[in-house]
Amino acid sequence: MPVQLAESRGEPDLFGHYEEQRKVVVLGAVGSGKTSLVEAGLGLPFKPGYAQTFGADLYIKKNADARSVPLKIWCCSGQERTRVLMGQFIQNAAAALIVFDMLDESTFRETRFWYNEVRRYVAISKIIRGHIDGLGRKTHVPIELKHRISPETIIWLVGAKADDIANVRIRVQDAVHKATEWNIDFIPTSVVTGKGVGALFASLQDAQLRTKTTM
Repeated sequence: MPVQLAESRGEPDLFGHYEEQRKVVVLGAVGSGKTSLVEAGLGLPFKPGYAQTFGADLYIKKNADARSVPLKIWCCSGQERTRVLMGQFIQNAAAALIVFDMLDESTFRETRFWYNEVRRYVAISKIIRGHIDGLGRKTHVPIELKHRISPETIIWLVGAKADDIANVRIRVQDAVHKATEWNIDFIPTSVVTGKGVGALFASLQDAQLRTKTTM
């Protein structure tokens, strides 16, 4: 699919007014449960099995009431060959979900890569140029600031398949420890039982949503 940035506005209504949309990017290792999580958040029925994402899939979640905002959700592939494209989806995101499979230790280890990717795009890029001042000294003067995503971007660590207690390999306390290290929240979820999914997406749509992340 073609790579493009998510717009901040949806389609205009009959009066030419646009509905604001909140951009969410969903990241994580291959097979970590990203697509199932997003589809569960949209109220779609659970489909057992694995369907690989190529590049990124776009989903829209409409607002439920006047206190919520619609979401434009980019669910990104975890394939290594597509990672060079991820920055184009991370840019301008209001929230980032870093997903891992609680039954698979490798997906948990990979969360550090995705967290660092988001941090990299939070940074402000300064474009500077040489300047000779009145005393003949060369200085560097900032001439432009570019934000790839806001420092206020919400980041959540999301554990999938939390319902399969007998096979869980990542303990909740270990996930909480990692989230605490990064000063973000950990949210265990299950698309089978619905645990955590509804609350997660309701929080993302909350018009009063504010970040708890300090970066």
